[in-house]
Amino acid sequence: MPASSIAGRLRKLQQRMLDIRCGTGAMILPKSVKRIHLRFAPKINNVQMTVEHNAPQEEKPILSIHFTEAPTQQSDAGEASESSTTDSNAPASRVETIDCQNKTNAIILQELVALTNPTLLETSPQDEALREELARQFDLNEQGRKQAVERAAEVKRQENMIKQARDML
Repeated sequence: MPASSIAGRLRKLQQRMLDIRCGTGAMILPKSVKRIHLRFAPKINNVQMTVEHNAPQEEKPILSIHFTEAPTQQSDAGEASESSTTDSNAPASRVETIDCQNKTNAIILQELVALTNPTLLETSPQDEALREELARQFDLNEQGRKQAVERAAEVKRQENMIKQARDML
């Protein structure tokens, strides 16, 4: 029994690593990005937040991207309204911010990609094969769990029948 527990934990770890390598937002940021910082209130509508959460409730949630060099491309007008540039760290660096209020993670990711121009990672054939194998294992485990529940129910039913037969005698 412990072997299946270890195997299950290994599959979960493999799935998490695969999600990091190939999941949403898998990218290599340019060397000019030196820090990414997220700031928002400790609770929003009683939902606890766990990143830097010392901002007052009234402040907007902001994602800051710190660069080591000046921008090479200017943002278009649509992005300029969503993000702002400040030069508070050092004379040679810049900070771009994304207002995260009322935005989905997909929209925030799009804006981050537009600001940083990262190298997006493609799923390798090995990773795709691993993803398919993990999905197959998950399906097999689900079938095994269902069969175990059915077997346990059958054993319980038989035990109840035996008990009833004994009680009749």
